Amino acid sequence: MRKFSPLFEQYTVDVQEIIVNIGLNVFNHIGMNKLSPEETILKYSEKEGTMNEIYDLQIEEIKQKMKEENETHRRELLQVKERCMKQEETLKEKHEIYLEKLHNKIQKEQDNINEKINHQVLDKTNVIEELYQEKSKHLEKEISMLQQQMNTYQLLEMKLCDKTSFQNPTEQGDYAEKILDDIVNEGLPYDDKATIKDTSDNGGSGDRIITFGNGFRLMIEAKNKDTIKKSDMDEFEAHYMKDFKEDKIDCALFYSYRQPQIPSKCKAIVLKYDTQTPNVCYYGLYSELTPIEKKEKIKQVIHEIYETYSMRKNETEIITSHEHRNDIYNHYLEELNNEKIFMELKLKETEKYLTEYSARLHEIKQKLNRLYQEIQKHNISVKKELLDDKLYVSMLREKVKGWFQEKNIEMKQQTWKKIVRNEMGLSETDTKLINTIKISDFINKPNDI
Repeated sequence: MRKFSPLFEQYTVDVQEIIVNIGLNVFNHIGMNKLSPEETILKYSEKEGTMNEIYDLQIEEIKQKMKEENETHRRELLQVKERCMKQEETLKEKHEIYLEKLHNKIQKEQDNINEKINHQVLDKTNVIEELYQEKSKHLEKEISMLQQQMNTYQLLEMKLCDKTSFQNPTEQGDYAEKILDDIVNEGLPYDDKATIKDTSDNGGSGDRIITFGNGFRLMIEAKNKDTIKKSDMDEFEAHYMKDFKEDKIDCALFYSYRQPQIPSKCKAIVLKYDTQTPNVCYYGLYSELTPIEKKEKIKQVIHEIYETYSMRKNETEIITSHEHRNDIYNHYLEELNNEKIFMELKLKETEKYLTEYSARLHEIKQKLNRLYQEIQKHNISVKKELLDDKLYVSMLREKVKGWFQEKNIEMKQQTWKKIVRNEMGLSETDTKLINTIKISDFINKPNDI
């Protein structure tokens, strides 16, 4: 049995096969496969040198051969590079000449075209510019009119619509109290020396104390609530009793901004004095009144309390003659009549504005009606949110109904929508709106247009 080196035998059979194959490849690579067995043995012997010497010799030969080949390739590459550079330079010159000719040709043609266009468009441009300017002026006028209308609407809303939503209870209470401040600070026609003091932050006192020029002091507790509770009345009673005891006030008014019903006391649609405490009174406003009406009514109530106090004071300090009382009532009647005339004039002005705006609104609705007809006639798709659903869908319903009658087609619950979508050729907007119409809408449904 042939023996191998211990180093070879320590490998598995598979690895040994790999080693043998590698050795065979090396054997062939160094050209020993071309030798006879005797030549092979002779070359492998010590006389011919070791395998390392053979390998070194072959490696040197390979290096020398590669060096020669590299030098040959380098010279060839230099030659190719020189030829390419010459060709590139030649092509570049030709390309620049061609581009210059092409540019000149294009520029000449463009100049000719521009000259023709300028001649042809000049007149049209002037016409378009005039139309644009005219349309621009028209749009500016429309925008100005709409802005004026918006300002008027906002003014009317501020004057005629009372605020009902607030961020917190403090803001809600301040809203009613500020009206009292405005009334006094604007100046009372019967007392130009009256002043008002905010006492809402003082523990145990009311919201405001008005001090008149004759020394009369009126405490006002203001409530801006839909429902007055018993706890509100208890709080008011504690406040005015403390103020009377400390000699801060001469009279106390409970003023309800939204509700005339005062629990356990009265329905104070007019000024009501407490039967048990003559210097305490109550007054409440209906929530439906406008801010102007509410302000005028509370002004009148404050004036009435002031005049009542003045009369009572005169009864105790001055000779109570009929003539003197007549002067007081005549003065009060004169004030009320002047205020009545003023309010009637304001109402007439408001009615005039309402009439103008109603006419304008009617005109806008007519324009919308005609525009809706054009949109549906030409099957134009528009934004749904820009349409008045009730008016537009009503017109669409009549259009569909008329189409079925014209085509002499019976409308059936299960098929009528499918027929409309497939055969009427509606716009995308109208096709979507068809889903909002029921077949029952076509039966005894009046035209809303």
